[in-house]
Parts: sequence; structure tokens; C-alpha cells
Amino acid sequence: MNVTATEFDVCVSISDFVVYTDPNSGIFVPQPSLLTVFDELGLVVSPQDLYERYFANEKLGAGSVEIYRSAKHAGAVAAFDLYRDKFEQLDLVAFSVACGTEALPAVASNLRAFFDCASCQIALQQVNHSERLRKLLDAAVAA
Repeated sequence: MNVTATEFDVCVSISDFVVYTDPNSGIFVPQPSLLTVFDELGLVVSPQDLYERYFANEKLGAGSVEIYRSAKHAGAVAAFDLYRDKFEQLDLVAFSVACGTEALPAVASNLRAFFDCASCQIALQQVNHSERLRKLLDAAVAA
């Protein structure tokens, strides 16, 4: 019996969610591979908005858990831990994504492309049961 791993845990810098079109202009766009993952799953979430909200919260030692569920695919969800640690200087964020088997090839390849382009590659795991995803979902319900 094969168990298909359709969940992913990722940890990168929030700065990897966007690409600066011109470093001197301050203009940035969503990271294309990450945006493709969200589009493939029918998730209404913008990497650029997450980036802006993360830095809009100037209070260190605080943050939020944000959950996005798909109206297009049952069970497709993305959960983001946007906590800003007081002592961590890389602006690391952890997030998890769950998808169905039909979207798995596109999600896996685009998450891999996103991670490979990241300046701060901490973790990318493909699992059949993400503990991080469950904890983020539970934290969002408790809040």
C-alpha cells in the first residue's frame, strides 16, 4: 500500500516571498513559484500581502497565524506562522500547505522551485501528515 505525501512544511525568510524588480526602487512583486502554488490550489492569498503585513507589525515578540482554505479544492489549505521573534534576525516564517493528489505534481515542483530560489533555505519537507500544519490549524481555532 502506498501512502502519498500531500503535505509540505516550509521555513524560509519572509523576504523570500517577494522579488525586488529593481533593488534601488523598493518595488517588489510576489515570488512567481510561490504565487503559482497558491493559484494552483485556488487559495486567495498573496505572498506580497503576507510580506507587507509581516513588516507592518512592528512589535517584536508578536505575530499571527493565518489560514487560507481553498474553495476550488477540498482539503487544500495553507497555514502561515507570522510570529516575529525578538532575537531572530532572518525574519524566518514557517508555513504548511496541504493539497490533493491531483495538484501534487504542480505543487511539489513549484514549492521546490520556490525553495531553491530562497536566500534563506531552512526547511522543505514533503510529508503525509504534517504536525506543524495541525498545530497551526489548532492555534488559529483557539485564537
